This record gives sequence, structure tokens and C-alpha cells, in this order.
Amino acid sequence: MIAIHISNRYLDLVPVVTKLAALDELEAVVIINEELDELIVLPSEWMLLTRNRQFPPQDGIRQVARVPRLVDGFPVWTDQYNNLFQVLRRPVSRAE
Repeated sequence: MIAIHISNRYLDLVPVVTKLAALDELEAVVIINEELDELIVLPSEWMLLTRNRQFPPQDGIRQVARVPRLVDGFPVWTDQYNNLFQVLRRPVSRAE
């Protein structure tokens, strides 16, 4: 299993890692820990990748994991290609 920490206020890295996982035929799930006091610890976002087709085996992980969808036409990021504009998060206003 590979655990990748993808927390970022400005970038949504889920499509990037999902595409890379699909290329290597890995199962991928996203786990977001939002049940923390933001004054002490900020929420964290992780992706777990594995070749185990029965993943996630444990109920605790299964309850919080979500399977990311592969974005049609999303290019593979490499050392020679990346595009930060593709993964910029939409600013959230305080009114929302």
C-alpha cells in the first residue's frame, strides 16, 4: 500500500493521483479527516493506493473512504508535463 498525503488549500491533487493510480492498475481511495478542531489541527486529506482488489478491508477505513472518479481527458502528470491551473481549487467565500 502507498499512502500519499495530498492536503492542500489551493490545489486539488485527487485527479493527478487518481490518473497515476489508474495507469499502474492500482485501487485508489480518498480519506479526508475533517473531524478535528481547526484551531489545533487542520483537516488532512490522504489517498491510499494498492493492488489489493478487496481494499479497504477494515470497517473503519471503509466507512470514511471514497473512491475517486477518473476525470475524462485528464492528462498524466510527468516530470516533463504538469498544469497547476487544472487543479486549482475554487476560492470559497465566507458567505458559503
